[in-house]
Amino acid sequence: MEQLIQNILEESDIDKDGTINLSEFQHIVSRSPDFTSSFKIVL
Repeated sequence: MEQLIQNILEESDIDKDGTINLSEFQHIVSRSPDFTSSFKIVL
């Protein structure tokens, strides 16, 4: 699971600055049409 998450974060960080900015996040979400329906935050 940890490796999967690391791979996703590395792929998302387009400019390789170690962070995911808004435009990078929007790019990844646009490539995953089911993201908004499956994304959940449990508080």
